[in-house]
Amino acid sequence: MIIVYSSMKGGVGKSTDAMITANCLIAFIREIPSELTKAALVDGAGRFYIFRAIVVPLIRSVFAMSKQFIAGLTAGAVKG
Repeated sequence: MIIVYSSMKGGVGKSTDAMITANCLIAFIREIPSELTKAALVDGAGRFYIFRAIVVPLIRSVFAMSKQFIAGLTAGAVKG
């Protein structure tokens, strides 16, 4: 995963925030064990239900982590 830091005046921009969050989400979703989704499919769950019941609860921590990471980058940005 590649994270780009923008040191422009004003700190991290909205597009950089979205890019960091998207990279974190993609990396995390790829690491979800396939056994979880396969077991749900065997139990009769559809793709949307698997996303809603398995993936979304797991990625909540990614949103919290990326928010803290971005806040740390913004706190260290040059103001002026």
